[in-house]
Amino acid sequence: EFQGIWDGRPVYQQTGVSSGNHIWFSEDEEEHPCWYITPRDQKIGVKPEAAVAKSYHAGFWPWEVSNWHVCGKSGRFVPAL
Repeated sequence: EFQGIWDGRPVYQQTGVSSGNHIWFSEDEEEHPCWYITPRDQKIGVKPEAAVAKSYHAGFWPWEVSNWHVCGKSGRFVPAL
């Protein structure tokens, strides 16, 4: 569900069978621009370290993004299967 624009990019809230997390993009990362999925109780753009998934794919729309990495039990990001 579209929530608005942040930093010139669309922000969405997951709906349906998901948890209602936010999906947003940041160009402010040191290594690469990054798409994040963060819990809905976190503010957009404030705590990327709270991400439950991320992708360095630079697609404009979230449905164009691939190569997601998810936060595993160890607290490290691993490729999503």
